[in-house]
Amino acid sequence: MLMYGEKDFKSSSYIKGLFDKRKIILNVDKIKIKPRQFFDLNYEYTYADIVNLYGKPHGITDNNRIYYHINSYYVFFQIDFSSNPESKLNYIDVYSENGKFKCRIQYAPVNLSESLFVD
Repeated sequence: MLMYGEKDFKSSSYIKGLFDKRKIILNVDKIKIKPRQFFDLNYEYTYADIVNLYGKPHGITDNNRIYYHINSYYVFFQIDFSSNPESKLNYIDVYSENGKFKCRIQYAPVNLSESLFVD
């Protein structure tokens, strides 16, 4: 699992536009979790697993990205995650309540070996 911050991804301007156009549901009950719980998720999780953990999504974008309002952030899952029951969790993008991109958490299918790192 790798965490990226301080960088916009291609989808960031699209999602920021959804906030600007008020297409993101703003008046939902927030889910209270500890941020550490994001790191307990893993690549094997499917949409059904996420619904079991957090309940039905608070919304879905027009390009099929589900999202939840969690604590003071919006968490967006990958495109088409909900429409393909075989799809595994690849990444989540975290945005502030005003639509500013915060970070991406990437989930890897295998553990990285120390042998991959060279001094």
